[in-house]
Parts: sequence; structure tokens; C-alpha cells
Amino acid sequence: MACAIELEIGAGAGPGEFTTRVVNSPSGSEPSAPMHLDIERLLHKRDAIETTVLASTVAGSGRGLSRSEDQLRRVGLELFTALFSGEVAGAYRASLGVAQQRGERLRVVLRLTVPQLAALPWEALFDPETGHYICRREPLVRHVPAPYTPDPLEVDTSLRVLGLVASPRGLPPLDVSAEQDRLSEALAGPITEGRIELEWLAQASWEAVQEKLLADHWHVLHFIGYGDYDLTRDQGLLALVGPGGRANLVEAEALADLLDQATPTPRLVVLNSCSSGEAGTQDLFSGTAAALVHSGISAVAAMQFTISDSAALAFARGFYTALAHGRGVDEAVRSGRVSILGAPNTLEWVTPVLYVRGETSQLFTLAPPRRMSHDESPAVDPDYLRERYLEARAELRVRHYDTALALLDDLFELAPGYRDTATLRETAARKRDLSAMPAPQSMAPEKKYTSEELRKATTVDKTDRPKAFLSYTRIDDEFFGGAITKLRRLLELGVQVVTGDHSFTIFQDIDGIELGQKWEKRINEAISTSTFLIPIVTPLFFASDACRDELNRFIEHEKTLGREDLILPIYFQETAVLEKPELLKSDPLAREIASHQRYDWRIQADLPADDPKIRAAVLKLAKSIAAAMARTATSVSRAAQARPADEHRAHEEISELVESLGQERRSEKSRKLVLWVDDNPDNNVYERRSMAAYNINFVLALSTGKALAELRKQQFDAIISDMGRPPDPRAGYTLLEALRDSGDQTPYFIYAGSRDPEHVREALTRGAQGTTNRPDELLEMMLQTVSSPRTSNPPPK
Repeated sequence: MACAIELEIGAGAGPGEFTTRVVNSPSGSEPSAPMHLDIERLLHKRDAIETTVLASTVAGSGRGLSRSEDQLRRVGLELFTALFSGEVAGAYRASLGVAQQRGERLRVVLRLTVPQLAALPWEALFDPETGHYICRREPLVRHVPAPYTPDPLEVDTSLRVLGLVASPRGLPPLDVSAEQDRLSEALAGPITEGRIELEWLAQASWEAVQEKLLADHWHVLHFIGYGDYDLTRDQGLLALVGPGGRANLVEAEALADLLDQATPTPRLVVLNSCSSGEAGTQDLFSGTAAALVHSGISAVAAMQFTISDSAALAFARGFYTALAHGRGVDEAVRSGRVSILGAPNTLEWVTPVLYVRGETSQLFTLAPPRRMSHDESPAVDPDYLRERYLEARAELRVRHYDTALALLDDLFELAPGYRDTATLRETAARKRDLSAMPAPQSMAPEKKYTSEELRKATTVDKTDRPKAFLSYTRIDDEFFGGAITKLRRLLELGVQVVTGDHSFTIFQDIDGIELGQKWEKRINEAISTSTFLIPIVTPLFFASDACRDELNRFIEHEKTLGREDLILPIYFQETAVLEKPELLKSDPLAREIASHQRYDWRIQADLPADDPKIRAAVLKLAKSIAAAMARTATSVSRAAQARPADEHRAHEEISELVESLGQERRSEKSRKLVLWVDDNPDNNVYERRSMAAYNINFVLALSTGKALAELRKQQFDAIISDMGRPPDPRAGYTLLEALRDSGDQTPYFIYAGSRDPEHVREALTRGAQGTTNRPDELLEMMLQTVSSPRTSNPPPK
């Protein structure tokens, strides 16, 4: 067993009194000593410590000890002095000497038996004699007792990692594809060497995770998403994707039950989410990480504070590389901390925490990498593999399936386990086969517009111009007994009833082409003059080249107009490409449909047209379309006026229309973005609505830590903060000081319960631009601020 000093900290005789006992040490001595700690004061400092750590990532460089690190060091020194006192300090020094003589590192194991102690940032322990933070030089582990310790799991092939990404609606959106790519890039070395096999489950829901755990075996689970800690229930939470795409806040105990579905249970879980390493003050095992380890997971690496993207990726790179080379999980966490230290001035190395169950941190016994014989080819250059991989994905995106397959076959032969090559090969082969199927007769083949056709399209009479274009396959309509055609007719009537606009029509090829008209020309005219696209989403829709072409045209149409609400999908039949993350990832058009708010018609698809449920559903859908029409009324009006008297006038009006659209897009850019920090955002709904009418948009943050995380992602025109957020009664000032100390001069306003002159003076002295408790004053302050040009802050480092 490696050199380790194990310290058990239990309750003492009174408040603030504890006992530290050395359970095991290389020096052989096992003394005990009283420990005195003002735990309530330190717990109240927790939010301020998180703020300090996050603020360090945006602070400017400088010589000497920064103010941010000074705050963290003081806390670390206080914890060290309390923990290592009397004979316990002597045992620690002696154990350090023994470890140095053996040429090993001293593993520091904390057995915390009091819940309040588990909530403290022990990773900040600072040794004044050596002048070092312990966790940066020695492995630091939080121990969870267990009746037995399993032997290391023998891994004959690659270490199998299941990556889970959850980005529910209602939370700041994650770029799921980018998150996957970044971690894949971070692990490119061990993946290329065959040491790690990484597979992804995007938009992880409870059901999808359960299915994945039951379907295969996994050594490691890596979660990317959002975590929180419910102070009222003293319970850690993780946000999975729930019904309707919204957040399903899963408690730690329930998550433990879910992971227990796997056989065998994964030995290691990595939680790359804020607060996943936070512990409760009432229940020792209420935190997400501690609860998972207590339930049987051998080890959990988690984050006790909000962590920046750059620090999370640096940690993953160092952590998994060490793990893939056979290091213990404690050494791997220390390697992750060292990787984070590569960024100047950062204090985020203190954010990861490690919980280990039982007596060992050696979770796996890895088979040594296979050495090549003399007649084998040398290892392929990782840069070459990456270039071939990215080239194959690019060819797949533009539907050059044969080219993509050739590249992927080459890649698979060179490095069979490289990233998701095998999955991409299956996707490319499937798409190639589907593309060879004949398109439904109702759809037009691909055709490029000429300038002459575009001019003629603008001469269609207003009474003949449809407001929407129905994109569907005739096979679906025929199979369902003409249900799609009936839905289109009912929808026309529904919108006319709701809006009073009797000219509203939806173009459908079977009704919209008169005798003698050329069907291809008429379809092109209808597409180019319709305001909305209504795709009837079925499996055949994505298999139809014509439907995909219509969707592509409207995507470009939306981009040209600077809008995101002209495609109104109706989900008609269960479609695997939308439901299975691995298929969704590989189809950009499916991702586009998934990104739009779609109307679920799957239940109504099999009902007769005269069913009362159909009428109610049609009216609901008609109201949604009417709302979309109202949003685009200005653009539709301009488009309707583009009827040229002659060819020259047509060019002029089209130019005017393009210019007006450009102005609309510029006005979109003039929108102002404000960060509103409040742990009870529902209290300010009406204030935000009134400001939204003045082109002010908001990003909400529930805590100081989350606010700093948002500030690292983007710049804001102003910040509004309340004053008290548990457990910090002056959180508004805590955030303000962190920003001003880092050089961030974003206008800052405090919206709280007091307008006393002394409070106003204090806020202004600390660097705020204003403070009030009146909505009308806040609105006036914001309008004055966002209408005034200001010098932007330098981008965060």
C-alpha cells in the first residue's frame, strides 16, 4: 500500500470543538489531538471562496500574492493549523519524512464524521512550513467507509468511458456537440493509443441513461451538465433532460439507484458540473458525490464550486491521461489539478474533490499497451488521424456519403478505436443507402433558381400567394388515409377563424397546382413566396431528398431574414433520428428540426378528422401559427409589396426589401444583454417584461458563482443584483467587489429592499452605478445605461 496518513475527525465536547485521530501513518504513530474551528464562520465564507476562485480566472496578472489567492490561502492556513496540531502535527511531519525516504508521495486521507466538516474546502489546506498547498503536492482523498474494498478491476482492452451530456431547456444552453468535441480533443492522445474508448449519450434523460447502462458495460461515467445543492432538503442534485426537454432535477440517492442498474457497476464517476462535490451540513452523505460513493461506486471525482470550461477540460486531460497510464485515481486527480495550473493566476485547481470508498485508490489493473512486432507498421501520427476524421465528418455533413465512407474505412483500418469512427461508418452507409431510394412522386427534384424565375416569383398575385408551404411525403399521406391533407385543410380554416384573415392558405402540391400548370415551376414559386414552412415530420421525411431540400432552403431563408421562427414542424410519427442521440448527432437537418419548437401530433395522427380532440388540437396549433404570423407581419407586408410594375421596378423593390431586412438584422444586434443575479427570479418577472419592451434581454443567475461563470462566457451591458443570497447576506457586494478587483467595470445596479441614503452611499462607494427598490427607478437607470456607449471590458483570460 502506498504511503498514507489517515486522519479521522469527529465531534468534540462542545460547539467548535472536534477531535483529530491518526488512524494510520507511515511513521507508525497514531496520536490524537483536540481541534478548534469556527465552523459556522467558515461555512458562511463558502460562497465568498467560490467567488474568489472563479474571479481568479478573469483577474489580471501581476507579481506577488494576489488579493484573491490571499483570501484562499488564509482559509487554507486556518484549516491546516486546526487539523495538524499537537502530536498530530508531529505524526504528519514524520510521515512526510518516511515518504520522502521511500521516494513516494504521502497520501492524505480525511475521514470526516461530522456533516458540517464535509462542507468545508479541505482541498485548500496550506502548509506554512513547506509553503505549499497540500493537494497540489500530495494526493488528497475524502474517505467514505465501506465493509470491504473490492480488488482492482482487470481491464484487458481499453478503459471504457460513457460520456453523458445534459442541456435541458430553461437552463443556460450547452453546445452539446462542442462539449463532446472538446473532451474528445482533450483525450485524443490516450484514445489514439487505444488506452481509452469514449462513447457519448447526448441529451441524457433518465430513460436513455438507464437503457445505456443496461445495454453494455462501462468502467467510467463522465457527466457534463448542471448540478446544484438544495439547501432546504440538504440534497445534491443533477439536471438530466426531462419531459418536453426541460430539466429533471435528480436527487443524489435516486441517481445512485439508477447507476446500480449497470452490471458491473462503473467503478468511477466524474461529475463535471457545479456543486456536484458540495456536501450537506446535516447529512454526511447527502451531497451528490458522497451519496454515489456511499451507495457503492468506488470513487467519484466532482466539483465543489462552479468550474470554467477551460479548467474542466484541463482537469479532464490530466486526469484521464494519468488514469490511462495506470495511476491511482488519487494521483489522477492531482494530475488534473496540475493541468489546471497551466492557466496563469487561476485558483480553480481547488475546485475538484475526490471521494473514495474503502481502502484503495487503485481502481483498475490495466493491460499494458500492446507492443508492435518488427513486421508491423509504426504508430500513425495523431495529427493525421485527426485530419482524416474531421475531413470524413465534413463530407458526411454535405452528404458526400461515398467519399465519407472511403475516409472512414481508411481511418478504421489505421486505428479501429479512434473516437466514434465505427458509429460514423454505420451512419454514412445507412444514409448512402437511403439516398439511393427514389424520391416520392409528390416532391420536386433538386433545382436551382435563376434570376428570371426569382423575378417571376414576385409577380404572383397576392390572392394566389400561399402564407405557408406544406413539406411532406405523399406516401405518408396515403398510408394514413389522407390524414395529412385533412390536417392541412383544417389548419387553414383554424388560422382563418383565429385571425380573421380569409386569405390565409397553405400550399400543398395536390391542391395547389392547377390544370395545365407546370408542377415543378409552381412548387418553386410556392417555396419562394411562402412565409412559413410546415414540415410534417416522419421517418420518410428525412429519407426524402426533396423534403430535405425544402428544409435546407427555408433554413437559409431564416438566416437571410435574421429570424428563427419561420419553420413550424409538426411531429406526425415517431422518428428515430430525433429520439436517438447517436442518430441526431450525425444528421444536421434533424438537429435543426430538434432546435425548433415543434407541435406533437403523434397522438392525433390516428384519430378520425371529426374527433373533438382533433378540433381542439387544430385550434391550439392555429393559435401558434397566428402568433408566428404576428411576429413576422412586418416582413410579410414588405414581401407582399414586392409586385413590380415592370422588370426595372422589380429589381428596385427587391433591393429595397433586402436593404430593409438588413436593417432588421442590424436592429437585432442593437439588443442589450443584462445579467440579473437573484436567487428568487420569479420576484422580478414584471420588471423584466417591462424592460424587454425596450429591447433588453436577460440572462439569469441564481448565485454569485453562477454569475461569474456567465461573465466568463460573454460580455453584458449591465448587471442587476439583489443583496442577500443564502448563506451570504451581502452577496450583492461580494460579487461587486470580485468584479471590480478583477478590473471588470460593467455597470452594476443593486435592486434590493432598502433606499436608505447610507445604503446608497455605500453602494456607490463600492463601485455600483446605482441602487433602488423601485421598479420605475430601475427601469430609468437601465435605459440610461444601455443607451450610452461604453468601452467594453477586455475578454476574460
